[in-house]
Amino acid sequence: MKLKVKANDETGFWEIHDHCALICKLERETIAKLLVGAINVLPYMMKALRMWIENNQCGSDMTQIDVEWTKRILAIAEARMGKEHRNLIDDSAFLP
Repeated sequence: MKLKVKANDETGFWEIHDHCALICKLERETIAKLLVGAINVLPYMMKALRMWIENNQCGSDMTQIDVEWTKRILAIAEARMGKEHRNLIDDSAFLP
């Protein structure tokens, strides 16, 4: 999901939009931009966590149970994100 912050001069609110429509209105630009920034990097954070979990969690003190629960939570989150209608971001420039 790629979100954008837009100012609405008529209402004075800061609006968050996805590729289809308005999602919500906020009173503060800083909060809107922080929220959008966090959501826009979520797929990359999930991908990084997936790679870390599947490659022996270097430097981690996670137990095998912790690893299995993390894998389950990631699978659920990835499935839910996959069901959303969203713009896919080309991340090939970030791959080694």
